[in-house]
Amino acid sequence: MEPHPLGIQPLGNLLNNGGQNIRDTGLGELAPLNDEQILSIVQTFDAKTLINVSLVSKSLYYFCSGEDIWKQLVLEEFSGNFIWGGSWKETYRLTSRKNMGLSIEGTSASAVLSDSERDENTFQTNNKKRKNLDKVEKKKSKKKGKKHMETSCILGVKNVKVAVNGFYSDLLYQPWFCANVPISEDWISVENIDRRSNLSVTDFQRLYEEPNVPVILTDVVSDWPALKKWDFDFMRRLFKGQKVVISNYEMDLDNYLTYSSQQREEMPLYLFDRKFCERAPQLQKDFSVPPHFQDDLFALLGEGQRPDYRWLILGPERSGSSFHIDPNATCAWNAVVTGSKKWIMFPPNIIPPGVHPSSDGADVATPISIAEWFLNFYDSTKELKTRPLEAVVRPGEVIFVPRGWWHLVWNLEQGIAVTQNFVSPSGLPHTLKFLKSKRCDLVSGCEHDKRSSLYDLFYRTVKEKRPALIEAYEAVQLERRRLAEESQRLSALFGKGKSFLMNKPMDEASGRDMSDSEDFKTVELQDSHNVSKAEAKNRSRTKSSMSTFIKSDSKRESNDDVVIQTELEKSKTIPSVATMSSVGSFSFGFQI
Repeated sequence: MEPHPLGIQPLGNLLNNGGQNIRDTGLGELAPLNDEQILSIVQTFDAKTLINVSLVSKSLYYFCSGEDIWKQLVLEEFSGNFIWGGSWKETYRLTSRKNMGLSIEGTSASAVLSDSERDENTFQTNNKKRKNLDKVEKKKSKKKGKKHMETSCILGVKNVKVAVNGFYSDLLYQPWFCANVPISEDWISVENIDRRSNLSVTDFQRLYEEPNVPVILTDVVSDWPALKKWDFDFMRRLFKGQKVVISNYEMDLDNYLTYSSQQREEMPLYLFDRKFCERAPQLQKDFSVPPHFQDDLFALLGEGQRPDYRWLILGPERSGSSFHIDPNATCAWNAVVTGSKKWIMFPPNIIPPGVHPSSDGADVATPISIAEWFLNFYDSTKELKTRPLEAVVRPGEVIFVPRGWWHLVWNLEQGIAVTQNFVSPSGLPHTLKFLKSKRCDLVSGCEHDKRSSLYDLFYRTVKEKRPALIEAYEAVQLERRRLAEESQRLSALFGKGKSFLMNKPMDEASGRDMSDSEDFKTVELQDSHNVSKAEAKNRSRTKSSMSTFIKSDSKRESNDDVVIQTELEKSKTIPSVATMSSVGSFSFGFQI
């Protein structure tokens, strides 16, 4: 791997190389602060302050030259309207000049000395150039009525880089390392997600959708014209002169593709556009929803009312999405048109290592980049009792993403894909439960003022257009309340003070324990894996049991509200009642 362009090295190299870390000598009274503290200060600076502080010493130059800092400045000040200059610092300079009406001709990297030819003497040389050119640019900007920016970002010479030996910092080295470390064969070799062809819709629902298990379908989009037509050049021509959504910023696709082909970032910007069919309606002729996913209850709301559900995805190698759960308790399908994608998936009741969701599921803290997660946490998944599901999905393949599953997606090469979220009949109870939540801020894909009313709108629409589904749903809810009341009554009758459910019900969208929710406030839950030895012995003496299964819409719904099982246990001593809810109780077949 190439060395860091500024000569920054990891701290471990200091032990091997010996000598002194020049970091402290260039920081003065700031030296006692650690790198995280200094960087947190530097991140508050505007461009002018960053440039001025970077001239104080080589150490401060390194802290003020981080690509992430300049990337944030570019996106905050210019949104997606920037001119890519090969680095984010140079991008800021070029875009600033253009916005001030100044020429950018002859100021690119090709017009100046290469970065590697610069050394610490450049500080003095560049300061002289700065003073002379600053006077010239001031006069030009005054004539044009523009506000002058006294930073090197509008100089006629390219911002220079200073590379010297002896500066060690893990924090400043890591972004470069994560952006350039080779993708290990060990990271992409595991393939344990079912791959199926010639799978009927009925078998898909029975084997994968209802049990809520991922699968890769290898032959359901093989007739898409997109597989033969779509590539980056095709998209460049199609969207010429139009804006697309890149990481929540609108920008010209042509400019994005220039950036995409030249960048070397640990987490590149990623095209994720929900309005691509509006911008280029002809694309709708090139793909269609596979029959396995066509029964989408959100579609009953119509295009103007349903939450966002369909996206065009396009990005370079190493772009992707870190661990997340799809919105609104929906399932999804993702079809790869070009390129290949590495998928890692964890079931709803297992939080991936290195991922820290908030208690309400509103926020998720993850490593900054996908490469960082692989470097620091992937090996630990091999020691888990429940291993993640993994696969590389290739062109012409579609992966089914079940509701509530954590998943990470990493582009192993530049590629294009189409994805769509949907609510199937078997997933209806979960989506209704999610939308009924008082936390409207957790509902996504629609305007804020419509989120609180989405449950009522969806419920009414399904009841009007698919009444049998709502009737079955209401019957199940009624039966669950009856069973909960019976459990409470019997527990009180026999002096048990509480009843035991075999598994804690989990909100699949957030992974939260729903024991205290409105649906479960009459019972207390106990995980079957943590039953005490005494209780286990008591259950082993059970003489008789009764199981009741309630089916809805002629479909078995495991891991759902629709299947309810109760077990009445009698022992030689004190009778007890155990009520089992199937929520969160699905047994995965990929445990070690």
